[in-house]
Amino acid sequence: MFGPSMSQLLRDRSIHSQLSEIVAFQRARTIIQRLADARIFNGWIRHVSPTDVIVHLQTRTAIEPKDVLSFQIFGNKKNAHFQAVVTAAQANEYGAVFAKDGVRATNAVELFCEVMTKLCYDDAVENPRFCVEGSTADIVVGAERHATGAPVIDVGPRGFAVLTDREFVKGQAVSVAFYASGVAMDLEANVRNCVAFAPNPSYQRVGFEIVHIDRLNLVRWRQFYASVLEANKADWSIENMTGYVVRAPKKAA
Repeated sequence: MFGPSMSQLLRDRSIHSQLSEIVAFQRARTIIQRLADARIFNGWIRHVSPTDVIVHLQTRTAIEPKDVLSFQIFGNKKNAHFQAVVTAAQANEYGAVFAKDGVRATNAVELFCEVMTKLCYDDAVENPRFCVEGSTADIVVGAERHATGAPVIDVGPRGFAVLTDREFVKGQAVSVAFYASGVAMDLEANVRNCVAFAPNPSYQRVGFEIVHIDRLNLVRWRQFYASVLEANKADWSIENMTGYVVRAPKKAA
């Protein structure tokens, strides 16, 4: 019924090499630590360069100008590490479209920061995720449709996450019709996680891992994911930049 598994197809050098060589940080996932109190935040990069960074967070904790933050960005091919100081913070309306009653569990904020240190890089060892807009998914469990037109909020090379008002069970097998840029892709996936969506807990953020996809749909998926990487790739050369450091990966003890 289905062709090779997703992992088998992605091990094919001709399929994997081109995508794995694109260094992309924009709209990628980031972990941030405030140096003053060691508090940890999770967010999405909206913009990053060697001189400035804009990051989106969902938090109830106040973050103020002059706060110093340590960033780790989980990009494609490379991760980036640096420190930056907050120059401005403003409320953001991201998530309001999903709020049935206008009540949120957290506040959306965008931080504008000035990079203070050299950018350091190491090889990415896990699959990246990138925030996306405009894609949707229909999700079927068995013979029952659990979601129609669920907004896709982030994607990686082997999976994606959606918002839905239905709960899913970890490990559950689903059939998915994935729509992006006017193209439909049919695939099979397993539920990796299902957690309450921070802006409104009456919605769930559901992560899926693609487990089966035929070659025709894989070509479509590769084209879609390549367009995500191309739109978010670094516009500076990390190898040739004078005064910036490329950090070697840590060796196992």
